[in-house]
Amino acid sequence: MPKYRLLAKHYMNDRLLDEGTIVGDETSFPIPEGGVTPEMEGLDDEGKAAVKKVVENLTKPLNTASPLGLLFLEPEVQTALLAMAKAQAGAGVGTQAKVEPARVK
Repeated sequence: MPKYRLLAKHYMNDRLLDEGTIVGDETSFPIPEGGVTPEMEGLDDEGKAAVKKVVENLTKPLNTASPLGLLFLEPEVQTALLAMAKAQAGAGVGTQAKVEPARVK
């Protein structure tokens, strides 16, 4: 049953909760689905793991090799990043790939 201490004010379930409020299972303030944030401290193993997962997901570098990593970029930026990745993959040791920047209309 994960429980958390708020490290900053949070707006949850139509209420503004102060820093230090204990939220989660078996409290007066249950967390809605997907409501764990990096500004919470897990108070048990399950809570600590949930906060750690949120922090890791937010700090992952953009994976340009994955199409999912490109979903939120403008098409011109996607094209430029893919061209750069392809050029780097095709460049041998000691060679430099030349990639022109995408032109924005």
